[in-house]
Amino acid sequence: MRDDLSALFAKLLLLYREKLRHFEIITSNEINLRYFFQSDNISGIIDLLENDKDIFDKLDSIEFDIKSLINEICQVSGIEKNNFNKFFLNRSEESIPEIKILKDITDKKLSDMVKKREKLIFDMEKKLTNMAIDINTLKKIRELSQD
Repeated sequence: MRDDLSALFAKLLLLYREKLRHFEIITSNEINLRYFFQSDNISGIIDLLENDKDIFDKLDSIEFDIKSLINEICQVSGIEKNNFNKFFLNRSEESIPEIKILKDITDKKLSDMVKKREKLIFDMEKKLTNMAIDINTLKKIRELSQD
């Protein structure tokens, strides 16, 4: 592989490693988030969600950098962007196999994370609905006792 492309792929590899590291932090936070939810630790949930927001902001930035780098690689190599995966990710040169593995892992982690977060949101909404019902029941009891 040409030196200019090799240097770009080395940068891409570093970005995918960083992306994976951030996904691992979110995965760890997910375990704590479930624990805080089960134990009704609202402040813990809020703190973790704030932390996750910062991580998601970093992930957005990394994803932007990845796409920019892919665009640059395509421009330098003279291929169309939509042919990047087909043209490059099937090769076995230098860092490309590791990039493909990391890309597959981060794509899977993203998919899993979305499913887990959707489940958590559903569970939280269900719990809030039950709390609202309990609150309304308590209000009715209070109104009856005041009569």
